Amino acid sequence: MKWFFGLVVLLNLLVALWGTLSERAPGDLHALEVNPQGIKLLPGGWRSEEATPAEASRPLAEVQPAAASELPATLDAPAVASATVAKPVKPAAPADKRAEAARADQGAAVCRQWGELTDAQLARVRAGLAPLGLAAAETAREGAPASGKFWVYLPRRATPEATRALSAELKLKGFDNYPVASDPERQGALSLGLFAKEEGANALLAKLKAAGVADARVERRGKPERATTLRFAALSPDADARLAALQARLLPGVPLKTCR
Repeated sequence: MKWFFGLVVLLNLLVALWGTLSERAPGDLHALEVNPQGIKLLPGGWRSEEATPAEASRPLAEVQPAAASELPATLDAPAVASATVAKPVKPAAPADKRAEAARADQGAAVCRQWGELTDAQLARVRAGLAPLGLAAAETAREGAPASGKFWVYLPRRATPEATRALSAELKLKGFDNYPVASDPERQGALSLGLFAKEEGANALLAKLKAAGVADARVERRGKPERATTLRFAALSPDADARLAALQARLLPGVPLKTCR
């Protein structure tokens, strides 16, 4: 019996040694190669013959989600990243819209001048500007006298007797005249004529000097009227429209002009 037991042990050792020698070395890269001819395409509903009866009886749709749930969570990261869409950044709103509007109005501002206006016209315009809240810089100059007529005269003499003697002498030379009594500033002077045009007055003056009357003079009659020009600087479009409406209503004959 001992020799039989020893023979069994020896056979076991030989079988183990043969199994060890028949295995491929772990480091052999050729052991990892896959034979393309050994790959087979399986149908969608294929189940392994080694599946348990319970698994074989389960629908395929119930088995697949369970397998899918075993996938690592990191596989969903690309999908989550691709589903995230960057929202466009809206431009920042202006810090102060009123300041921006003020700059726009300043860029569109205009300058207007209105005139020349007589004293009566200026009074009407001032009354019309007050409700509109528009201010203007005024520039005035002395205008032409109201009547525009030219007067030829001789200054008064030292005494009334001297004035009467000169008047008689002028009449003898053919120059009609009369003494001034209504004008306090020219009272006692001798008036020789009133002309609408300056040329007529100068012609009479030349005749008087030719006749030996050297102190004859020409003066334009009437009180000089002041002429005023209004200047409106930096008008907004709305203020410019309101000023134009006022000009058309009060003085259509005196237009508004752009400042020079």
